[in-house]
Amino acid sequence: MASQVSRETADVSAKRKEDNLVGMEAKRAKTQEAVPAIPVVPVVPDAPIEVSAFVLLLSNTKVESIWTRESKIFFAMRNDTIKSVFKGLIQHNFSSCPVLQKTKNKWYGFLDIANIVKFIVQHFGEATLAEHTDIMKLLEETENFKDLQVSDLMKNPMGILTPYHPIYMGYSLFSAYEVMARSNLHRLAIVDTNRQLVSVVTQSQMVEFTFRNISLLGAKGSKLVKDMPYNLHEVFHVKPSDIALKAFTVMSEKNVSGIAVLDDNGILVDQISMRDLKAMAPNGRLFWRLYKPVSDYLENVKKSHTDTHAKERPDTIVTVTPNDTLETVLGLLVHHRIHRVYIVESPQNKKPLGLITLRDIMLEAIPGGHW
Repeated sequence: MASQVSRETADVSAKRKEDNLVGMEAKRAKTQEAVPAIPVVPVVPDAPIEVSAFVLLLSNTKVESIWTRESKIFFAMRNDTIKSVFKGLIQHNFSSCPVLQKTKNKWYGFLDIANIVKFIVQHFGEATLAEHTDIMKLLEETENFKDLQVSDLMKNPMGILTPYHPIYMGYSLFSAYEVMARSNLHRLAIVDTNRQLVSVVTQSQMVEFTFRNISLLGAKGSKLVKDMPYNLHEVFHVKPSDIALKAFTVMSEKNVSGIAVLDDNGILVDQISMRDLKAMAPNGRLFWRLYKPVSDYLENVKKSHTDTHAKERPDTIVTVTPNDTLETVLGLLVHHRIHRVYIVESPQNKKPLGLITLRDIMLEAIPGGHW
């Protein structure tokens, strides 16, 4: 069933919102003729590829059959102000949103809340931001910032930092699955033949789909963690005493969505992710909290019991051991709705040996994924 698509930024007119709702719902109701969209990364294996039942299922499933799990898609226009989109993302508890062109509502790209935070820090400087407890008031009163638009931030939507490409209705789910896995794209826009946004598909949805069809992976479901290349991942981390802004800076620089929090002995004590950035209440205290130690910042997140994200966040760090199976890892990722699990020697010794991400699971599920 098509999900309701809406947009609730402060400066959008009711008429434009209604028109967008009607137009986008209509596009979901019908299947359009596909046109070329994403070049598939060529695979040149050294041995014959065994096509699994799972790959056949992906190939016979249309990408538009998997809709976003949210009841709405929050989106922005290129001429919306950065301030209003930033406020909207926090209010709706989203970490990113699609951006549409101001003419004909064609899909343009994705805007992450992390990009906005980085932009604000560069614009004002850490000294100014650390002194202000009401960031929204600061944005509103600063003449050379309050009117800045999304287009000022997204001058090159297809650049290195935001390599998001759309996929067209009618393409197979395998087309999206493979490009997301090989290119490590966290999300893809689904568009119609006129490049108008229909829905968004994410890595989390792909992994949920994989878990629901785990039986089709055959023997791969019983594969042990120690027999997988996950320990090759470098475990990026911060200390509990580092300021929270440093953690999000590391994520941005390393192009990852979460990192570990290790104590002075290198023991895993927590993790912090981009999802924790959006968990801040829209009360103007966001940047003030970013200059607090990571331990204090995460404590504030965990205490926000009225916040949806805080309820979804696991109470303890989720780990696996080298002798756990792929099916066990899949179950943990889906059950806790998380993007990574850390590999430790044992439940008693939580010094991280590596980690397993959503992308790793997807690469395991397709032919030649780890070549």
